[in-house]
Amino acid sequence: MRPVVVLPAGSCTLDQLPAHMVGGMYIEAVRLAACLPLVAPAAGVDDIDELLAHADGILLSGSASNVHPSHFGEAVHNPELPLELGRDGLTLPLISRALVLGVPLLAIRRGFQEVNVALGGSLHQAEQEVPGKRNHRAHDDAPLELQYAQMHQVNVVPGGLA
Repeated sequence: MRPVVVLPAGSCTLDQLPAHMVGGMYIEAVRLAACLPLVAPAAGVDDIDELLAHADGILLSGSASNVHPSHFGEAVHNPELPLELGRDGLTLPLISRALVLGVPLLAIRRGFQEVNVALGGSLHQAEQEVPGKRNHRAHDDAPLELQYAQMHQVNVVPGGLA
């Protein structure tokens, strides 16, 4: 049997109805890694141990939304930015519990935010406004082939932590 990789879903509205989703490129990446993707909608904290019992790993995907600033003790800087309390409610306790149980995590974009906040960190809500920081926001006007093109090599080291 293939390893199962849990992908926590984000909350959204589809045809005016609540929905949960994960970008197809993340699901496809899990499949290309010869693993079985398991998309997990926002679940209760009481469901986390049962969910992790099925997980060989967790992929914390990117998203257009950000971690809600209330999780690191701040007020919302810009109310127009997308925030996702539903995903936060699953991922933040899921990360903490996965680390206790030794379940491997791979964080991408928003996933990095989640790991940082779950471990007690804070975030710049508008990093592009901080002097000396690069603007890492996506160029939505660029073709998808360029937006999602390979940008750098990743080296996986057996037994490594990073």
